[in-house]
Amino acid sequence: MNLLIKGLTLLLAADGGGGGGSTPPEPPPAPATPPAAAPESVPPAADGEVSEEWKGWWAGQLQKETREKHKDALLGLKGKSLGEVFDDYFSGRAKLQNAVVFPGKDATPEEIETFLKRMDIPKTADEYGLDPKMIPSPDTDERKAEAAKELSGFFRSIGLTKGQAKQMYERYVGIVKNVNEAVVSRQNALTDTFEERLLKDIGDEKTAAETKEYFKRALIALGDKQLVQELNQSGMMYSTAFVRGLADIWKAGNQEPPIVQGSNSREEKQKDALPKGTQFQERYGNRRN
Repeated sequence: MNLLIKGLTLLLAADGGGGGGSTPPEPPPAPATPPAAAPESVPPAADGEVSEEWKGWWAGQLQKETREKHKDALLGLKGKSLGEVFDDYFSGRAKLQNAVVFPGKDATPEEIETFLKRMDIPKTADEYGLDPKMIPSPDTDERKAEAAKELSGFFRSIGLTKGQAKQMYERYVGIVKNVNEAVVSRQNALTDTFEERLLKDIGDEKTAAETKEYFKRALIALGDKQLVQELNQSGMMYSTAFVRGLADIWKAGNQEPPIVQGSNSREEKQKDALPKGTQFQERYGNRRN
């Protein structure tokens, strides 16, 4: 009997006291929320305390000697992340590796050759390859070649690259062309107005015609084609003062009358460039001085 009562008592306790159904078990407790992570802090430098200007950013981790040595540069980077600083560093390093360094006074021939090659500067002036035919000048081919050679030597002496030399040469050719065009334009203007200017200076057509004839005789007497060409190129052939002066010199030493030029004019014989006669000596002195 006692065992039966004890068993019933244990059964009722297991069923919740038997009072109107079973009670559901309580849910397990929720897992605890992990504490929020503390903000990342910059560890102090190995040499201990740092001043306020270095605290709170990556420069504070550097050695004191480094901070003091590069203080201005580091403070200029304040506000940049360490990643940005590294990006700038490696980018600048790549540029420096590709930079052209001028050889110093102790540079070896190999270093100088490498520098010239990278800069596209030829070893010799002839390598510029300037074309003398580009020079717009009435000079001979030899004179043009000499001018191109002198320019090549000058370009090499100041260390121009091939591209720079080409541009300079083209500019030189353009200047020569403009000068030549200006000379031609001036000479044409002098030629076109010569008759009018000479008549205005002299005053009458007969004397003007005689002056031109005496001037022509003087040129024939000179017998120097190169001189005549230079007088023509310089414009002196159409200077009324020069024409009148040379005609006056001829007239002073030669008493034969002028021959007005026309369809029946005869060819002049070769004569001494300096006229003979007492009038010339009286006006200009000894003809051979």
